[in-house]
Amino acid sequence: MRINQQNKSMDMESRDLNYILPAYVRSYLYYSKNEDPEKIIFPMFPNAPHPYKQGVTIPIEYVPPLEPIAIEITQDGSNVAEVTLAQEAAIDEKDEEIKRLKEELGTLRTVVSKIETPKSVSPAKAAFAKPKQPKVFNVGPDQPPLGRKPKMPASGDIGPGTPLSDMHKRDNRDGKRIKRDLTDEPDIDESEEKEYEKDIKRDEKGNPIIEGG
Repeated sequence: MRINQQNKSMDMESRDLNYILPAYVRSYLYYSKNEDPEKIIFPMFPNAPHPYKQGVTIPIEYVPPLEPIAIEITQDGSNVAEVTLAQEAAIDEKDEEIKRLKEELGTLRTVVSKIETPKSVSPAKAAFAKPKQPKVFNVGPDQPPLGRKPKMPASGDIGPGTPLSDMHKRDNRDGKRIKRDLTDEPDIDESEEKEYEKDIKRDEKGNPIIEGG
């Protein structure tokens, strides 16, 4: 297609039909089981609808191929190479690759959003979470003054060792008992131990009598 701003017209070239019509021919071959069409019927449509203005149409002017305007259009576009089937296939493959990458990107974004906004904190993440700082109480005017002593009961201070206190004086024998408990005792040789056999009997009144040695 050639854009003719001076004439305010879209000048169609043979390359436009060569780019559009093969797709329709392939569709025909698919439905006809590879039977070639004998001809293409191309009605002379009077206009084309505007793509962005509803109800507006652009008139189509048909000219014979040997008209000066038709020859000019052909010569003007002769230095522009047409898109080959291989190039068209490469373009289609690139479009499919872009489509696939967009789908993968959307999937990754969904996974990342679920990871960043979990419903509950996992135990592993909770283990590395920042520990809570201990609560600090500010000292205000309502705090007790320094040097204040606790109140005593009405009966006065209860000293240690009195019946009303659970604190008792240390026994003088505690030191001796501790020293005795800490003294090492000689090891016992089990091979020198003697077996002791005993026999329990009862007397006439039924009291137990232990005999043995």
